[in-house]
Amino acid sequence: MAMRTRTIVGTGVCFGVAFALNAYTLASQQWVIRDFEGVSQYGMLRQCDESIYNDQFVTRCRFPPRLSGTWAATAMCMIVGLCILAYATYKAASAVADHRALSKAKWAGFWCAVMWALAAVLFPVGLAGEPVGGEVFRLPENSSIGVAYILFVVSLLTLFMGEIIALRIVLN
Repeated sequence: MAMRTRTIVGTGVCFGVAFALNAYTLASQQWVIRDFEGVSQYGMLRQCDESIYNDQFVTRCRFPPRLSGTWAATAMCMIVGLCILAYATYKAASAVADHRALSKAKWAGFWCAVMWALAAVLFPVGLAGEPVGGEVFRLPENSSIGVAYILFVVSLLTLFMGEIIALRIVLN
């Protein structure tokens, strides 16, 4: 009984942390940071430009006017993955009362991992288009990966850890 409780808690915590990290990164504009004639930050759903106006820094954030197809697909994979992970987290929590729910949580977590892994591959492909202007899998000069992409990768790793715990590979 104690092993099952540890498995359920470990899976639920990892799924919950992965959900929170991914929700933050989806809303963040710090996926790609470009420092050229002012600082520009590009995200899946927001774009911010910082410039100097009358000796003051002015930051203007907005939805991207044209989101590239690959970044739109990346955002959709992330959103679908978040919905699936919300279900997986619910099933992991309800596994306390019904042990069969953990099996559904494992499969839902697996499909979420598939969606997020697809998003992780699609995102660098979108670096070639507007607004970043780099090449596929290559950033242009004066650009860097922001903290949001790093947290996205951490959320993916946390999701994988939750899957490993749910499969009882670690806590066996």
